[in-house]
Amino acid sequence: MPTSVFWRLCLIVVLAVGTSLPVTPAQAASGDRLGIRTSNGQCATKPGLLQATPDVQQARDCVDLTLAPGRIGVVTSTGKCITKDTYYTTPRYPGETSQPVEGEAWYRSGDCLGMALTTTRTAIRDRYGDCLVWEKSQARQTRQSGPNCTGITLSGDRIGVRTSDGNCWVKEGGLDAAFVRESGPGCTGLTLDGNRIGVRTEGGSCWVKEGSLHADFVRQDDCTGISLSGNVIATSNASGYCAAKQGPLNAIPYVVAGPGCADITVSGDWVAVRMRDGQCWAREGVLVGVRESAWIRQPGDECRQITLAGASTFVG
Repeated sequence: MPTSVFWRLCLIVVLAVGTSLPVTPAQAASGDRLGIRTSNGQCATKPGLLQATPDVQQARDCVDLTLAPGRIGVVTSTGKCITKDTYYTTPRYPGETSQPVEGEAWYRSGDCLGMALTTTRTAIRDRYGDCLVWEKSQARQTRQSGPNCTGITLSGDRIGVRTSDGNCWVKEGGLDAAFVRESGPGCTGLTLDGNRIGVRTEGGSCWVKEGSLHADFVRQDDCTGISLSGNVIATSNASGYCAAKQGPLNAIPYVVAGPGCADITVSGDWVAVRMRDGQCWAREGVLVGVRESAWIRQPGDECRQITLAGASTFVG
């Protein structure tokens, strides 16, 4: 079925069932912190409930923000990558008022262009084309790719890199494990979550695999970006629609937002979208399912990035 026809059918489905399309609750604990980056370079985060205001300022010269459960990473306009661990009690029910207590453990590195985090690993990409990973338990860094690394992403004990020759590689296990080429030449995007790997190739074709590093990919709809979380696959496309599906790799996607949706990110049963008009929205629930949940607009009219703790990092 042509892609354009498919999206029109999906939109008809959405209009028929309404605009609130939640997902069956999943690992909600991974989504207990949300971050916003605005056009003036401010990055702010918030714990707990979606209705809370992002009022913990992390940086005022921020060009990228990444979150992992209990961790915050910021890339600044001056080429510094800054990470810190946070120690807080997350409000999980209405009426709870506990607030985060920020830790003082910061790491700084000049000439940094990008960052990825898990609870135990920190990865950076520098302007010299090197990608480095720190293992918290080993207190050491290992160069993963260079000098041709153009992006790096992490999930569990997997590390994924994209290189300047158009190849995407993933390794599993220790920092010294061997990489397996997953896609390329012509790989333009890569993301990881659990035992799933998503890639985008030249022309906008998107593929996801599940299982071992040598498993077969399953074709998804053409996309500009992919976000993975558990058994949920969310994509954005060039026509301004963001869609998601839950279950097997060949499940049917449903439109979550659009037209005018620029990108989408999912983590557990939280979903966040950035619209082309500069507004960012979030809610609990991704697809048609058990629980209805309304979209909650996040503060600011010039939102340039919205991210969730535990969300997969798309290198593209």
